[in-house]
Amino acid sequence: MATLNQTIAENISIALAKTGETQTHLANAVGIDKSRMSRILADESPVSAIELFAIACHFGVPAQWFSKPRLEELAVAA
Repeated sequence: MATLNQTIAENISIALAKTGETQTHLANAVGIDKSRMSRILADESPVSAIELFAIACHFGVPAQWFSKPRLEELAVAA
């Protein structure tokens, strides 16, 4: 079973895929370094609450959206 940090990282990747954005664009939009975004997406470093809120605002979803597994949404969108 995935940890919460893994699920959040996976869901950020799904949001990027659904919107066609790059992690560099997202990092710039929410005001963090690209290397920091890479570590979050690789589940090498947990996302902070402030970062998660900024990411949620960027994608226009509640922060809770990132806490539930969403892989099936990507399959449906494809």
